[in-house]
Amino acid sequence: MLNMTVNRQSVAAGKNIQFRIAYHYTLNKGSHVRTGEVEPNAHFIAYFFPRIAVYDDIDGWNRFPYNGRLEFYNDFCDFDAYITVPKNFLVWATGDLQNCSEVLTSTYCSRIQQAERSDAIINVIDTTDNKESITANKPFNTWHYKASNVTDFAFATSDHYMWQSSSLVVDPKTGRRTRVDAVFNP
Repeated sequence: MLNMTVNRQSVAAGKNIQFRIAYHYTLNKGSHVRTGEVEPNAHFIAYFFPRIAVYDDIDGWNRFPYNGRLEFYNDFCDFDAYITVPKNFLVWATGDLQNCSEVLTSTYCSRIQQAERSDAIINVIDTTDNKESITANKPFNTWHYKASNVTDFAFATSDHYMWQSSSLVVDPKTGRRTRVDAVFNP
């Protein structure tokens, strides 16, 4: 765990400060409690980037370290993430996929779009699909996800999971829907 202190004067009310932090993350293998390799070629990646402590109007700076037993105390924020994986790997992440047609072939992109408009469960990928024809035919594909006003970002990747998807109305006034995905080993 890295702890650093910022001089109070440099973060005055209504002001911003920017950090550039170089770090690396070692994906744990053999344990998939909260993050890591679930099985060969299937990973769930969470808690993988530095967090800035929350400053609130009650206690000031949150000084409680993350110890794995409780969730982080996070501010709401926006994420704009690019995740590059080898061909035939799929990525599921917090937020909305921005580049479906760049990473998936038209058949699978269409199925996702269908799920985004449907209350029914859509089989995006099932056991009858040819695993070699799902993703774009490039050595690597970069998946782009955006998430707004959320407290955290996580993603999963696999080259052999099944994918079911549906959506539901979350704002009856506007008709706005959110997609819900289930991915699993067949």
